[in-house]
Amino acid sequence: MHYEPPQRRRTEIDFGAISEAFTFFGQHWKILFLPGLLLLIFQIPLQGASLWMQFSGPTDPEEMMALLGAYAGWIGLLSLVMSIASYVFMAGIMNFTMKVRRGAAPSSSLIWDVMPKIGSILVLVILQGILGFIGFLCCCVGAFYVAGVTMFALPFLIDRNEGITDCLQKSYDMLKQHWFLAIVFAFVVYLIQGMGIYACGVGYAATFAISASAIAILYMGFVDESTAGEQSASPYPRGDHAQADETQSEPPIDNG
Repeated sequence: MHYEPPQRRRTEIDFGAISEAFTFFGQHWKILFLPGLLLLIFQIPLQGASLWMQFSGPTDPEEMMALLGAYAGWIGLLSLVMSIASYVFMAGIMNFTMKVRRGAAPSSSLIWDVMPKIGSILVLVILQGILGFIGFLCCCVGAFYVAGVTMFALPFLIDRNEGITDCLQKSYDMLKQHWFLAIVFAFVVYLIQGMGIYACGVGYAATFAISASAIAILYMGFVDESTAGEQSASPYPRGDHAQADETQSEPPIDNG
């Protein structure tokens, strides 16, 4: 007998997911702090080069352009690595958040479980970028719309064994009726993420994890509660699901 989720359906964007993400980070900061810290380490060469150019580099514009041209390849490579790492780490934190909140034991390995899907993650990000660029051409406003309605695409990709376009479509179907609040939620989340830079830079390691967890928690509210009356399609049952299944599957006690 399968556990059936509560008979309710989330109908709006719940900004309480952000406060829940702060609480969740406080409970598991020792694990969640690492991805953002690694991103900061990746940024050291870029930030160091930028500071050197500002204070110790050549002052002549032609010499400056020549120097930038000589190291353009390395700068581009480091920027690409940092961008890839940020999306992969974000996916890992979302995976950790969803599994732990569904009853899994907290472990840093949950973050690295997404590595087999790194190719799909990159393709998804590229498609989102293309859609965002097309939206930008539509009076710029379309880019914000795309960011809002595709916010669940990455959680869908790591939570379900489905195709990339299916994840984009399902995210759109789920958020199209809430597009305005979805845009606001995404803006607030990424604003919080960026504010960590001003906390001596190290704060970014915390706000990066909090922003990823907030999206994952909001996604879980839609997905886990919108499967009312049906067996959950998630391959990772929540803790209360597992407990209900275990309780209901116990054989009856024969008192005779």
